[in-house]
Amino acid sequence: MNKKVKIGIIITAAMVVAVSVLVIAAHVYYGNRWYANTWIGEHELSGMSYDESEQLLQKVYDNYRLEIKGRNDGNLVVTKADISYEVDLKEALQKRYDAQHESFSIFSIPKKKTLELHMNPTYDAEKLEKCLRKSEMYKGSTEYAINVPKDATVAFSDEKKCLVIVPEDKGNVLQFQQLTKAVDEALAEGKEVIDLASEEEYPEVYESPKIFSDDAGLKQKLEACNPYVMRWVSWKITDERTEKVGPKLIYSWLRYKNGKVTFDEDAISDWVEKMCLKYKTVGSTHTFTNHKGKKITVAGGDYGWAISYEETLKQLKKALKMEIDGNLQSAYQEDPSKENQAALTLKRKLKFANTAYQMDLENKTNDWDTQNFTEISLKDQKIYVWRKGKVVFECETISGKPVEGRKTRTGMYFIKEHQTHRVLVGDNYKTPVTYWVRITWTGTGFHCATWQPWSRWSKNLYKTRGSHGCLNLSPENSKKIYELTKYQEAVFIY
Repeated sequence: MNKKVKIGIIITAAMVVAVSVLVIAAHVYYGNRWYANTWIGEHELSGMSYDESEQLLQKVYDNYRLEIKGRNDGNLVVTKADISYEVDLKEALQKRYDAQHESFSIFSIPKKKTLELHMNPTYDAEKLEKCLRKSEMYKGSTEYAINVPKDATVAFSDEKKCLVIVPEDKGNVLQFQQLTKAVDEALAEGKEVIDLASEEEYPEVYESPKIFSDDAGLKQKLEACNPYVMRWVSWKITDERTEKVGPKLIYSWLRYKNGKVTFDEDAISDWVEKMCLKYKTVGSTHTFTNHKGKKITVAGGDYGWAISYEETLKQLKKALKMEIDGNLQSAYQEDPSKENQAALTLKRKLKFANTAYQMDLENKTNDWDTQNFTEISLKDQKIYVWRKGKVVFECETISGKPVEGRKTRTGMYFIKEHQTHRVLVGDNYKTPVTYWVRITWTGTGFHCATWQPWSRWSKNLYKTRGSHGCLNLSPENSKKIYELTKYQEAVFIY
């Protein structure tokens, strides 16, 4: 026989003998012990005799407590005394011990063996129910808030300045039947700790959202809405002030249904109205110092600033529906810089229904030229023209007759037009006049009235000889007023 073959036979025989000895030794050693890597619950029984394991576990179940963990660091401990919990440890443990020793494999020794004890426990179900229902984990407390699950949704991100899918919030609302079932099973097996937050082990114990972040409908909404939302629309009010509509506000106006995007027309109109009113001074109460140095307060009239509501609304609606280059929007999503935002900003020219001398954002009624204006005292029936802060001309006038439909209206107005000749038309008159200076769009103005008895003028003459609302002037004075008054200058009638 070959020498090498002999050596191989010897080595093989030696290995067989060694393994046999090892198997026999292990079998002998574990003949009255738990196998290696044997666990029951949280307790390792490896190498213990049956009596040792019984003593260990008896101590556990004499002081039994089940710790129930949950979401958001929820925790509940149910003790043996709480529910009158009793188990038949010996019989259940003996069955497990005998079952393990019915067969033996050297190869099973390294593997972890977690055994369950079916100890046929008894406990008071009513006490358990009360314990669970009163628990902080189930009903909540000031220290442990109960949060209902929330569906995933599309929402505006202040950080990214665009729409994103906000993941669902699973919350921590326990379903009582599923909670009871989980606890019953744990008690039946004598478990000492269970973690309800494990979705793999307890998939239905908590209430669940209905819509998750991977929902196809959410992705479709995001793709449909973002192109409309990602834009700014701006109007320059002054060098220091700009009004701007941005993505977040636009999204609040947007409506999405069945794959289609629409806008809340009423909400858009309300915003435009508020923006216009924010800068409106027409009809505001103004105060000026009259020719006697007295502070006079005048309300009403048509002088002041008024942004055109109709034109601004038209501009905004058109801008919201305008198609914007998707590459520009993608660039902003990747880098929300000022430059990329500027590329998505639609600048619109502000259109006014009425303008004034100046705009003061700190003091809205400081909108007129305090040095150059016209003052009309209906009580005194006098007109005063101011230039560079001083009265440079004054004259008599005859205002509207103090009866319904003919009185001269008080308020702050502005000069609207000059015409050397004009025909004034009313319900029962048609009168040619000269040196017409319009004050109101309803027909009030300065003009020459040759038919008035100027030689016997008095401040009470208007009561019997009053006009249909205009400020009647003598030929000489009407020419002077025509020359001195300027287009858009303020006129105070009080």
